Amino acid sequence: MRRRISIVLMATVWLTGSMFPALASAQDLYTNVKKSTVFIASYDYKGDLLGRGSGFFVDEGLVITNIHVIYGGARYYRVFATDDNDSLDPYCYRELNRSDIKINLDDDIAYIRVFLDCPHGSVYFADSDPKVGESIGIFGYPALGEGFLDTLDLIYTTGSVLEKTKVEELQGERAGAWLRTDAPIHGGNSGGPVVQDGKVVGVAVAAHVDENGNAIDGFFIPVSEIKRGLETASDSSFVYTPQEEQNNPVYAKPEEAAHSNDPFNPISTSGKTPSNADCRNSLGDGGEATGFVKQQGDGCRCKGSYHRDTSGTKCLPGSPQLVEQMERQKELKKMKKEDTYFIDIETNHPYIEAIKWGKESGILEGYPDGSFRPTDPVNRVEFLKIILEAINADITSVNEPAEFPDIDEGAWYAPYVRYAKANEIIEGYPDGTLQPEKTVNFAEALKIAYETLGVDSEDTGGEWYSRYLAHAKYNNILFTNEVDIGGDVSRQDVVWIVWQLLSR
Repeated sequence: MRRRISIVLMATVWLTGSMFPALASAQDLYTNVKKSTVFIASYDYKGDLLGRGSGFFVDEGLVITNIHVIYGGARYYRVFATDDNDSLDPYCYRELNRSDIKINLDDDIAYIRVFLDCPHGSVYFADSDPKVGESIGIFGYPALGEGFLDTLDLIYTTGSVLEKTKVEELQGERAGAWLRTDAPIHGGNSGGPVVQDGKVVGVAVAAHVDENGNAIDGFFIPVSEIKRGLETASDSSFVYTPQEEQNNPVYAKPEEAAHSNDPFNPISTSGKTPSNADCRNSLGDGGEATGFVKQQGDGCRCKGSYHRDTSGTKCLPGSPQLVEQMERQKELKKMKKEDTYFIDIETNHPYIEAIKWGKESGILEGYPDGSFRPTDPVNRVEFLKIILEAINADITSVNEPAEFPDIDEGAWYAPYVRYAKANEIIEGYPDGTLQPEKTVNFAEALKIAYETLGVDSEDTGGEWYSRYLAHAKYNNILFTNEVDIGGDVSRQDVVWIVWQLLSR
């Protein structure tokens, strides 16, 4: 009896950064790969965890992962470094949004711009793709437990390269460039580096699992495809330094190293503005390029987690100023949380009274990290929750489905939608949908707020929203009368409008 086999895409992400001396041992190279690997978590607009993956640094501030790791409706991401114990480092991460991501449309590869303050590595690429029958290994943060965060340790699996296989489930023609391996690729491994003799020969992308969900084998995108994508990924925000020009002894000859009497203004190997590689050659791993030519100031500087030594010739790990700044930020966040309930709201915030009222009255909730994110746009169901909480609506009183085809009756917002539909507060679009994640503009927000809160306004003619806008301006309902009536309404403006209307 044959086992039923299914093929699934797995989520994984990796990071890299520091360099090793020439003629480094294979063990040193493998250690470098581990320190270059990262854990990527994606979150929705409520701050709930959506997925996880792996990735790896290929240059300072540039990480590779899979497209399917960072696609799927996520609002933001957190990229975590790997600590010295081969586990996720919860104290070293960076929060990103979609603008930090570049997609390679030719394959399932994404490039992420991310800078971490803690030490990390940067992988070495092999010169060519691995051959059929050769041994390879795969690093990653697999999801081995029942929950997303049950396993936070870096895992290494081994196997060999199999014959190329065209698999229709892998979107047909795209599978032609992929290589197959019998090394187990678990969920969470996608985006992780595939290595051979300590050098990267590919990025894990997909896996076969048996009927019990156990990893059997999988596919990876070879290094030739990675290099080809990197050649076209560079633009004003995604600048990749070719590995021959990075401070990497495997590719750079000693006599090509940058040199100068002033280590913060090294002579570039290319004869142009010093690059990150030039600055690392001159100052050590803590050096980075400023983008200035020599006449405009220092071409290099120490990264935020490093400081100049007493002689002014090297960047050493550790920054007393950064530590002091972080401690001050912690104190400020503590003060903010005590005074305003949200870590990103100062006591002198212009909307502070409305925000404090919203929190104290139970209308507002923050994100899991304690933030309010006042300038973020509001979608339809978020706005609905705020307005119904403001009138103390008994959302449990309606049990009939709202019958919108794009509404999940088991979602957190479903009771609000059912109540609003039953009480004619909302209507669907002509196609019958509600489009719950569509953002709300000022015109829509004013109409729903006025009608739901029962505030009278006179018909002034003109556009359908004119009566609400005229009343709001005349009675100082808006924080400022200079608003883009068709533009997205922010979280702070929503609570301000509701607060002002209820006060009347």
